[in-house]
Amino acid sequence: KIRRCKSQNEDCDRSCIHNGRYCAVGHIDYPFNETFAEREIILENKRQVCMFDYLQKAEMPDMWWKYVAGYAENCKIEDGNFGDACSSRIMQGLNVPNTDDLLQSVRECMGNTREDKLHPLLELEIEAENDRFNAGHGRIVLLPTLVVNTEQYRGRLEMGSVLRAICSGFEETTEPAMCLQKGLQVNECDDDNACWKNPDPELSEEHSSSCLDTFRGHICTCPKGYIGDGYQCEEMNECTLGLDDCSQKCVNTPGGYMCECHPGFEKVGETQCVLRDSCAVDNGGCEQTCHSSAHGSTCSCKEGYNLSGDGRTCQDIDECKIGTDECDQICINTTPRESAGFKYVCGCEPGYTLDISDPMLRKCTSNENMLRKWGIEPKKHHAQATVLEIALMTVVSVVIVFCVGYAYYKWRLKRVWDKEIRSILSEYVPLDEKPDTNLLAEAMQKESQKRSGVDPVNVQT
Repeated sequence: KIRRCKSQNEDCDRSCIHNGRYCAVGHIDYPFNETFAEREIILENKRQVCMFDYLQKAEMPDMWWKYVAGYAENCKIEDGNFGDACSSRIMQGLNVPNTDDLLQSVRECMGNTREDKLHPLLELEIEAENDRFNAGHGRIVLLPTLVVNTEQYRGRLEMGSVLRAICSGFEETTEPAMCLQKGLQVNECDDDNACWKNPDPELSEEHSSSCLDTFRGHICTCPKGYIGDGYQCEEMNECTLGLDDCSQKCVNTPGGYMCECHPGFEKVGETQCVLRDSCAVDNGGCEQTCHSSAHGSTCSCKEGYNLSGDGRTCQDIDECKIGTDECDQICINTTPRESAGFKYVCGCEPGYTLDISDPMLRKCTSNENMLRKWGIEPKKHHAQATVLEIALMTVVSVVIVFCVGYAYYKWRLKRVWDKEIRSILSEYVPLDEKPDTNLLAEAMQKESQKRSGVDPVNVQT
């Protein structure tokens, strides 16, 4: 605190420096006032301002606090050692990198204290004091007074009270560790009832509120998966609130949730489900053959078909058109699914007929050769009889072709149903309870006969 000399009646030379420009606010009690004048107080104030300016520029502001504490403890008016000499001893004991430079800088800053001249650092102090008064924070009228965050702290100031005042200026959770020491504040988190505690004994350790101690008190935070202010918490059902990211089923758990999959699916990672057999549903989207893999389903076609551009459907191959048939004369394209599995059938030109000695019925022979194979001489018969014989042989050939085709069709149908029955049994019968092999074969035979329209009761084995 600095003031101007009030009037000519005041002994400004005893209380002030610089010809009454800067005066001490307090006074020295009897009998010490007979030894020391009040100007010693303003001189020490000026010396401390000069020291702070030097140490701040030297990036050692903490040394100023060390000096002030040392001076207050060792340089007392009551002991008769208040003043410049004691100040020099304290400065030399600071162990700054260049003590001589510090002493020289302070002496130059102090200058001629009786000169009628403004001192820039003291003028800044007066200006700051006026700004504080104009801002509505009042003037410092009692000493000692400490200003922290625009608030005045007066009276007997101890280190603990000063630190508490400084710590109160920090926002919660931003105060330094020093502010949380037991000597300055009480750790409220040590109280078991400081924050919400899960009433379930099995969950109380991991699923209770967390407590963060601060200088002003403590902050409670609900555990993950719970909502509330930390002092009261409720479990949050992420499934009903739509906060989960499960691809199929969400199951709420204490403090969170878990994902499950529908039957036939298996979980990949924590949230996604994929088909265990991608061909199990709608044949994987394939028209004919489906192949399941970890990447999904792929389609293929049976013999006589090509896979379409969509990768799902199959198109019949016209072997006759592309020339891959083995017919002797005429090729007639067929669809395998509509002709008992035949990709094409063969025919012959007029005067020729299919050679029944060819098991695949692809070769043609003349009508005369066909009659000879049947033991008939063409020249000995009437033309009308020859035509009838040829017609008869043609009918016989057709019947033979039909029988062969039907037998092939039944054989393929039986294989398909056997495969389906095996697949069904392997899926629903546990591995450790496999059915008897004979019973399985009998069940498959009956199922196959039932599918093909044959009464299994009337079939004798």
